[in-house]
Amino acid sequence: MPSGAVTRPADEAHLGEILAQANGNGTACRIAGGSTKQEWGNPARFDLLLSTAGLQGCSDVDPDNLTLSAAAGTTVAEARAQAEAVNRILPLDPGQPGRATIGGVAATGDQGARAAGYGGLRDVVLGIRATLADGSAVKFGGRTMKNVSGYDMTKLFLGSFGILGVITEVTFRLLPRYDTQALVLLPLASLEEAKASVARVLASYLQPLALEVVSADALPPDLAINTAKLPAGRGPAAPATAGAPAAGARPLLLAGFAGHRAAVDRSIREVTEAHAGVGPQILRDEAAEALYEHLAGIGAAGASDGQGDGAGRLGLRASVPISRALDVILAAQIYADANGLAVGYRAGAARGRVDLLFASARGEGGPERLPAAEGSGAAGFQAPAFAACLSQLRAEAARMGGSLFVTGGAGLLPSGYDAWGDMGPALTLMKRIKERFDPKGVLNPGRFVGGI
Repeated sequence: MPSGAVTRPADEAHLGEILAQANGNGTACRIAGGSTKQEWGNPARFDLLLSTAGLQGCSDVDPDNLTLSAAAGTTVAEARAQAEAVNRILPLDPGQPGRATIGGVAATGDQGARAAGYGGLRDVVLGIRATLADGSAVKFGGRTMKNVSGYDMTKLFLGSFGILGVITEVTFRLLPRYDTQALVLLPLASLEEAKASVARVLASYLQPLALEVVSADALPPDLAINTAKLPAGRGPAAPATAGAPAAGARPLLLAGFAGHRAAVDRSIREVTEAHAGVGPQILRDEAAEALYEHLAGIGAAGASDGQGDGAGRLGLRASVPISRALDVILAAQIYADANGLAVGYRAGAARGRVDLLFASARGEGGPERLPAAEGSGAAGFQAPAFAACLSQLRAEAARMGGSLFVTGGAGLLPSGYDAWGDMGPALTLMKRIKERFDPKGVLNPGRFVGGI
């Protein structure tokens, strides 16, 4: 991705001056925070890389009214620490919280495993400040739970990938700090069993903080979970069509709970008793937190760390109805096998969001080199195999009533391949909104859907 000059405004006024000048000159600006998601979406040329890293700090922390306002360049980890200092929780759970910034998370709508309990970004953000392409500052929402009359412009900016304006500050609602948290890990024999397990939890009175299905080989190697030791009749001998993958890709159910210790313990018992004969592992407090941090690096988040193309990995994120989330994984395994690839996964089973990470199939000597093909974005890897999986899965997601986009490894795809896919009639409205906020198209041009 060709790059231009880099600027790092120290405050909102300086940012406004830079954008006003860029707008006047027609300078294409790429916006970055911690650069953890620069591979998300379409690669695009730019003249100026505008970093929000200089916009730092929490301007307002109100534990009584449960709100926190943080500048865009503040890392999620720092904002979490500010909330914890007043005995509150910042309900954010994005990938790489030590690097990811508040502005970047808001712009991309990234929320991880604990979104099952926290809610999505639109549920936890009360208001934003932003600087538009012409340099003018705007403010939407506020520091109260009910602050919207008319159009909710805050939600319009969340997940807009910076094409409407540069987010400079975000106000969040906080949560009371819970007594304890625990994460139950249950090895399962197949995706069909995982679907049944997820359905039981969702139909119960339980209120999980997290409810994920992940591939066994995506967990830390030092985590002592032996997925080979399953009850009789539940092992890998079941046919692939029944949803029984290879051992490394066998699913695990992760159910997280937080709150009063007695309530958490009761929830753990309910989940484990429904899986008699399966040896669960229970992680508590710091150990659970460490695994949540690891989960944030699985799949799409892991592909956006700058390793995507060079490592021969393609990251995808699908959003589908909750009931179809695990069907996406099953389809991904079928298409990966058909194209000579391996796939790791994690599914937010309570939200319908699935992260997939495709890689060249591994043999005893490590990654197997596929024949290089014309149009390959990474030497030694076969671009058509990755492109075929993307096309097939995108069509599958659309049939399920969802969508799919690229979160890493775009260089493995043919030149000009759209990372977002066809948005249908909605694209016309999106373009009109873009023209209203950024008529000269200087903010993140080409990165978002339809090349906006």
